[in-house]
Amino acid sequence: MGPVSFANTEATRPRTIIVQSGIGGPGNYTSLSTNFPGPPRFRSKAAWDDWQVKEIELEMAMKIRSALVPAFALLYASTAFAQDDHKLEVTVDYSYVHANPQNNNVIPTFSLNGGGGGIAYYSTSNIGIQAEFQGYGSYTHHFTLPPPFCSGPCTVSAQGNLFTYNIGPIVKFRPKHFEPFVEALFGGAHSNFYANLNQACAGACTVGRSPSNNAFDFIIGGGVDLPLGGHFAIRPAQFDYLLTRFGSAFTAGNNNQSNFRYQAGAQLRF
Repeated sequence: MGPVSFANTEATRPRTIIVQSGIGGPGNYTSLSTNFPGPPRFRSKAAWDDWQVKEIELEMAMKIRSALVPAFALLYASTAFAQDDHKLEVTVDYSYVHANPQNNNVIPTFSLNGGGGGIAYYSTSNIGIQAEFQGYGSYTHHFTLPPPFCSGPCTVSAQGNLFTYNIGPIVKFRPKHFEPFVEALFGGAHSNFYANLNQACAGACTVGRSPSNNAFDFIIGGGVDLPLGGHFAIRPAQFDYLLTRFGSAFTAGNNNQSNFRYQAGAQLRF
């Protein structure tokens, strides 16, 4: 009897593996042949059980994540909508104008104090259209006019008020704690200053051109709003360049008046 080789005995020996069948509850196992598909680590009951537990935990985690992601997205969208829900902003303000009656230094500059308000409607969260009205009280101003407006230097006194009414686009940026904005407004202005000055000069001045009380105006500038809750904000500062075009003999052919405007106020949002 020749020598017996055992080299392939382990490889060719029939094997069975025990796995949980899932029939009859826990502890019910069945035998699988060596043809059971799967990595070698599942060739024992303990490894197979561990793998099943991990698969179940992974599947549950994925289902929970799939449910939470849309929920958080909906919550975020609802919160953002609640914060940016308003379309209308109504502002009341104090307004100061450093007035430059004409650009050739014949009439010195003076200050005007007043106030007014505006309404802005936003078609989107950032872009809107704004209408505003501002009024400034009548004050008496004293001037010394040089030749050729007088035969010699003469002192005159005149009162002057100012009203502006404008409309135009406004663009506002909305970070969490402050909202800067820029605006460009067009409209008109009314003032009795030039007519009063012309009347005060009667008999002393050599000017004869009848002044205009109404003029075109243009405003460009910006500021910042500080939201306080969902329906209220304060405006600590707004700075504007205010151009008016009143024509009179005192403007000496230059009908542009370059003025500076500062405003501050409170705002309601709807």
